[in-house]
Amino acid sequence: MPPRSRRPARRTSSRVAALRAACGCAAAALAVGAAFGALILVLPPLRTDAPLAVAAESPTPDLAGIRALVLRTMRAGGAADAGAQDADDASPSPGTDAWTGALARGELALADLLLRGFTGTRYLLAGADEATFAADVHAAVLDRAPTAAEAADAAAALASGDRLTFLARFLARPDVAAFCAGLGVSPGTIPAEALVRAKAGGSPAGAIAAAVAEPLPPDGGYAFGTLGSRGTVDLGGLDGRVDFLVDRRVANQAFAGWSGEGGDAAGPQAYAVSWDADLEAPGLHATAVLARRADGRGLRIDGGTYAVPRLRDLEAGAVVDGTFAEDGAHDFYRVASGGGWNALRVLADGTDGVPAALPALRAFRRAGDPLDAAVSSGDGVASLGVRTDAPGAIYLQVSRTSADTVSGAGGRASAAPAYRAVLDADFAVVRVWTAAATLR
Repeated sequence: MPPRSRRPARRTSSRVAALRAACGCAAAALAVGAAFGALILVLPPLRTDAPLAVAAESPTPDLAGIRALVLRTMRAGGAADAGAQDADDASPSPGTDAWTGALARGELALADLLLRGFTGTRYLLAGADEATFAADVHAAVLDRAPTAAEAADAAAALASGDRLTFLARFLARPDVAAFCAGLGVSPGTIPAEALVRAKAGGSPAGAIAAAVAEPLPPDGGYAFGTLGSRGTVDLGGLDGRVDFLVDRRVANQAFAGWSGEGGDAAGPQAYAVSWDADLEAPGLHATAVLARRADGRGLRIDGGTYAVPRLRDLEAGAVVDGTFAEDGAHDFYRVASGGGWNALRVLADGTDGVPAALPALRAFRRAGDPLDAAVSSGDGVASLGVRTDAPGAIYLQVSRTSADTVSGAGGRASAAPAYRAVLDADFAVVRVWTAAATLR
């Protein structure tokens, strides 16, 4: 049998091979897609309106409870409302509503509130001891007094440590954390840098000591001119400063002449305060010299409540009417002196047949610093002469005497002038005479 011829092998073009490979890949892709399709059909549909798990677990802030917390904390420092200005800085502190909102939104924490309430100016001026401090913190946050065990622990911690560390440990307590969770606020923490600054070499700093060498004028008197106070303060080696406060505000025109930083505050340090009372509005003003240090403690060194009088400037040739405007008893004048001799003369004549007593005359360089004066009287005229070597303002006080007739009901001055005063053009004589008299 003849050999069977073999059919030549058919050659497959590269294009056909590529098509077959592509078909195979497509089939595989379809198989994988079918598997994923089955999986997708099993999964539940995604809800775009569903809240996130974290937001769903966050409690709604208790605004009424947070507001009560803010008020309790601020009132511990003697403030009726958190909107009153604090002297720790030049700007007003946030009000009660602002604090409540910031705590509810998480912008501020309980730690921020406690630092403002218990290391701020108001609380330091109150002079609370350690037991009162611990009790006030418990009352503000937990709305209760500390238990006997808590009071004992607080006493031991504060005797051997600082107030900032006490606040840090208080914030870490489980009951405080539970209280914050119930209100929907963060407890927060005391900054680590503040805790480091609150310690002096790892040991307690001890009590703040101060000695006043030159006090402000006696409490309850008048304040005019530039007043000062100086002395020494020992902050136990901690950083700190001395502030002068007017109505619990740092007086912008005042200068507290010492501030210890960087660990160089060991031993007594000299301080000096200068206050220009003429820049204050007339009326009563409470002042204080306050030493504060980095461990949250402070000491009121000096201060008092003073009446700033309404001052009238006497200028050459000007005639002014006097009515004893300060509580019906006094008038105060300011004269720009260049030094040398200055004289004040008072003329008192009878009014309506009633003899008028001569007012009392005094001259001051500043409140509490009277100038030596030559006083004389006769023929219904009183004169006061003052010689000064230094330029600057001289303050003249014209006071009604007990023998004088008080006009108006209730012992207060009437609208009619009780006397008139003029400063001569040569700056030699200031004459004061009653309204019924003529200038002599």
